[in-house]
Parts: sequence; structure tokens; C-alpha cells
Amino acid sequence: MALSDYTPVNHTPGLFRHATCPITFSLVVDNFAIKYVDRVNAEHLLAILRSLYNITTDWTASMYCGITLQWDYVARTVDLSMPGYIEKALKTYLGKRPKRPQHVPHAWTAFSYGSKVQLTPLADKSKPLNAGGLTRIQQIIGTLLFYGRAIDSTLLVALGTLPAAQSKGTAATAQAITQLLHYCATHPDATICFIASEMHLHIHSNASYLSEIRARSRAGGYFLLSDKPKKLPPKPHNTLAPLNGAIHVHSSIMRSVLSSATETETGALS
Repeated sequence: MALSDYTPVNHTPGLFRHATCPITFSLVVDNFAIKYVDRVNAEHLLAILRSLYNITTDWTASMYCGITLQWDYVARTVDLSMPGYIEKALKTYLGKRPKRPQHVPHAWTAFSYGSKVQLTPLADKSKPLNAGGLTRIQQIIGTLLFYGRAIDSTLLVALGTLPAAQSKGTAATAQAITQLLHYCATHPDATICFIASEMHLHIHSNASYLSEIRARSRAGGYFLLSDKPKKLPPKPHNTLAPLNGAIHVHSSIMRSVLSSATETETGALS
């Protein structure tokens, strides 16, 4: 491709552009997504690809890497979804559907009102799972992780906590994975909507203190491209840019044991 003046974009793996023509494409394994200004430019790239590979084309760009794309060029939006993905997973891993809707993907840490000291969650002392139970949990996590990263970021906290316990899974771990599956059954088809914007990067940072085992805390961040505020407000936090689909959602257990909620927030921001 370098001989045809297509070169990788610095700092963005998998993204290529032409030296002079207004054309850019992303490559994931054998999936190409092409952004072009004139169809002649797109045909130039396709001619090069046909000289190297047997290819098929979809000018509607309705599918990429297993993700369904619905374009609205008038409203300047695109919806990303994976219809049927969760339904297929539930048929494999969940026997009976929940009788009651489950709107929370993971258990929450109950408040201790009036307490001056926040304590970590109690150690899990429930019965260990056998080899088959551990394998099932690993398979479910692997199945849902791609969906969580690609489409439904509300799964990421649960999917980040469960792998930490899957090597020594217990009955409590199995109960947590069942709650996650029930949540997926209640909300099976998530959609992300991206809106055309001025592409200014905005990041929302947050953290939860002592919410994980072994006195760990969790960092979270929501990265989006949106518009630049037209006027600077008296205080920066008084005006937020219009919300958009996330280009990245960060959710991780922080390695250090932190001494306060303030320290946790500062660590997550870093």
C-alpha cells in the first residue's frame, strides 16, 4: 500500500490515508471502512485492493466488524448496534429467562448511614466452583466483553470485576454472572448514536472509593467528541458540551490502595 501512497496515520493503529487524495480508511483484520469525498477516489483504492485480494463491497456501509451501522445523512447521525448478539448468547448460557426485569448489571455496595469510616466489601467465603463452573464463567465473560467494549458500556464495570474473581470463582461469582445475564435479557439490544460535531475532545472522569475487593477503588472515564462551548462560563463546570456517543469508556480497578475518596478522584483523573 505504501507504493500507492497510502500510509499509516501517526498514533492511530489501523488508520491509513492517501498522500494527496481526500480518502482515509481503517483496517481491522480483513475489514476495510473507507471515508472518501468523491467516488472516483474510492474506486482508486478498490482497484488497488482488487489487484491484491478477492474483495466484496457494500456501498451502504451497513456492517463493519460485526457491528450494524444505520446512517442518517440528513440528521448527520449514525447508530451502532449488534442485533441478535445478546439473544444468541442467552440461548447458550441462560436457561430460564428472569421473571422480573433486572435493570442493574451488578450488585451495589450498601450504604452504612451514620458510619464515620467506610469499610471494604467483606471477603467472599461462599462455596468454590468446580472446573466446569469456572469454564462457563470464562466463556460468558469472553462473549460479553466484545459486546460491552463495542456497544454496551454499561456492562464494563461488572465485566471488570468478574475476571478478578474468575480464577477462584465461587457461588457468589456465579450469582453475579447470573445477574449480569438477567440484565442483558432485560436490555438485549443496546444502540450507540454518534452525532456529527466539531470534534473537540471531552472527558468525564469519576471514581468509586473502596468499592472493590482488597480495599481497591475503581476509576471511570467517558471520552467523547463534541462541540466547543461557544462562550466560556464563569465556572468551567457550569457548561457541558452536548453529549455524544463515546469513542472510549475507561473502567478499571486501580492498583494502589488509596486513603480517601478525594485521593481516588485525583488518581482516576490522572
